Amino acid sequence: GTAKLWNVALGTCVRTFEAHGLGVTSATLSPDGASVLTASLDSTAKLWHAKSGQCLRTLQGHGGAILFAAFSQDGEQVL
Repeated sequence: GTAKLWNVALGTCVRTFEAHGLGVTSATLSPDGASVLTASLDSTAKLWHAKSGQCLRTLQGHGGAILFAAFSQDGEQVL
């Protein structure tokens, strides 16, 4: 599964985040805009570097699909 970051003004894809084994169910930017968090039907959440598109961390341990993931207000934790 993939998620895409779009430039709204131009309507162009800025970056593609691709590494999930199944479909991506949610994607959100960190409060500072430096990271992207994706959730997937493959039971993982992934933390990405927003500018490079590099996967920084794969969060595993859920028993099933993750339908939504979010950053805490300070960006230090994810739910």
